[in-house]
Amino acid sequence: MERGVWRGGSSIFTRAVPKPLNNKDKHLWLADLFQGLPKATAKNDNDNWSKMESLKVSLEEVQINFRSFNLLDDHVHFC
Repeated sequence: MERGVWRGGSSIFTRAVPKPLNNKDKHLWLADLFQGLPKATAKNDNDNWSKMESLKVSLEEVQINFRSFNLLDDHVHFC
């Protein structure tokens, strides 16, 4: 399971490793909000991270990235 997927790079690599070995037992679970970082909750926290547009990556964009490497299959699950 990977939490905080962003664009899916490390998850794509994780899926790519067992695939040539024809390993049918490995499943990859990806958990993310797919909308950037949440707003800071503490009053003294800096909330700049949640405002960064480059951190907002949709589920669809991550799926496109997986497809570009032919790695989006029934062993990849999104939460």
